Amino acid sequence: MRFIHSASTTMIFKAMALVGGLGTSVIISRILGPEGRGIYGLIMTVIVLSASFGVFGFGKANTYFIAQNRNRAKALGIQSIIIGLVGSIISGTAFYLIHAYQPGMVSGIDGVLLWVTLLMLPLFLWGNLFSQAFLGLGKIIAYNIFNTGQRIVFLGAALLMLIVLDYNIETYMISVFIGVALLIGAYIHYYIRITPEGRSVDIKIVPKLFFYGSRSYIATIFGMATLRSGIFFVNHFRGTSEAGLFAAAQQISELLVIVPSVVGGILFPRVADGDSKDLTAKVLRTMNTLFLPLFITLALGAKPIITFLFGPEFLPSAGALLIILPGTFLLGLEVIIAGDIAGRGYPWPAALVWIPVFILNCIGYIFLIPRYGINGAALSTSLSFILVSLYMIMYIRKTTDFRLSELFIPRKEDFINILSTINSLRSKKKGDSRAAAGQPRAIRQQKEYITPR
Repeated sequence: MRFIHSASTTMIFKAMALVGGLGTSVIISRILGPEGRGIYGLIMTVIVLSASFGVFGFGKANTYFIAQNRNRAKALGIQSIIIGLVGSIISGTAFYLIHAYQPGMVSGIDGVLLWVTLLMLPLFLWGNLFSQAFLGLGKIIAYNIFNTGQRIVFLGAALLMLIVLDYNIETYMISVFIGVALLIGAYIHYYIRITPEGRSVDIKIVPKLFFYGSRSYIATIFGMATLRSGIFFVNHFRGTSEAGLFAAAQQISELLVIVPSVVGGILFPRVADGDSKDLTAKVLRTMNTLFLPLFITLALGAKPIITFLFGPEFLPSAGALLIILPGTFLLGLEVIIAGDIAGRGYPWPAALVWIPVFILNCIGYIFLIPRYGINGAALSTSLSFILVSLYMIMYIRKTTDFRLSELFIPRKEDFINILSTINSLRSKKKGDSRAAAGQPRAIRQQKEYITPR
């Protein structure tokens, strides 16, 4: 029940983040069209990749080592501020050099947009590092606050664009920067305030952080690059408008990964804490059961979904969506397996597989995009996801006692557990509402900060 409570809480926040992210994309697409959506997609891809590249693996390491010993939390928090600053300088410099010497990759991010993008990098790096630290502490609500909060900031600014900002993406991004800066300031302040007493500096743990983080870092950076780099190649070969079309298809396909990524993230510290023998198999079977109907719905409704959300200009995105969905479906299962493997120390074979997959994906982009456009980009991405997912499935089968049938074929008790969980959550919600109505305000406020592990 502790796992279900954490996962369901995170799912609620993910749903809010989904509404915020998708709502922002819809508003920008309908106001600015494919070209504006392409520029926005490029900016967000630069930020997301930089947030992965610039943490040097210390994000996952924060979760892993704090879950093992909470007295390290204060020292790792202070180190996270330094790492985020250094990482943003390095990743920002890399982006600036790409902008200077390969402008076709990021064309459209110029002038004010260039500098706002650079200024936002440390904010997202700190958000990444501290959210993982909150996860290690078992603070599930706090863990989700940054991701959901920044999506709400983006959505609020997009709604403001409709009323005040005169459809100006430069002013929009400036307002987003201010909102995210306020959010991350409050986020770090709250972390420092609730952190258990402990050493403020722990130099001895840095090599351990780096050793563990280097493995998860390789998997994260090359995995994220495989997931996100397509928009740069499309922008380079086919222009900003087609980049916007590809970004729309990719965003809808990622609906398949949201729930599994939540589950994989919650599973990770549970495995690291030695509290999960058969949990991974149960989770995979359950996710496979719930996952397939969503996949079928997105596949059958690709055209109406794309047209309804983004408008008829984005209809070409439907074909790319159909091509990328099979790979994304398997990737959703892979992220759960990766959560289990991360909790076991992230062995090198599981981390290094992303390097050849990324290289093959880039080769696919180079040969397929000039000829087939966004459909070629979707095909290369989908094949890359399928390849890495099959490898990770065989890896966990080889290194554990799990059988393939045990991992993926649903059982009768899985359906019973799903129904039981739904009923339990409904009963708990009703009971909590009745109990909260009769409690003093101070007690209710205190409970908001208590998250069972």
